[in-house]
Amino acid sequence: MSNAPGGISLSEPASRILQEALRLSPEERVDLADLLAFSLEPEYLLRVQEAQMRIVEARIDAFERGEIEAIPAEQALAEIRKKLGLPSKKARRVRKAASRAPRPEPERKRI
Repeated sequence: MSNAPGGISLSEPASRILQEALRLSPEERVDLADLLAFSLEPEYLLRVQEAQMRIVEARIDAFERGEIEAIPAEQALAEIRKKLGLPSKKARRVRKAASRAPRPEPERKRI
């Protein structure tokens, strides 16, 4: 058994899989996490969803009591992108525009 982040004990095979998964891109890790979550029993998923709802409701209550402040959606999304190692919105726009730009034709050599 080995310890994973968060102090979770994993078997050796699970630990090896985790190490491989951590080498994936952020997008691939999210996809993998979704697939693993969908592979769980419906009763377990229901318990997870209920726990998530309790967290959301507690945060809404704390906001309504003035204990926490809201931030603009753009700022929240930018922080999430940064944490996941994803490109910023501006970088995505630049990349998208560059992919649409006409490419110069290669020069042809005259014989």
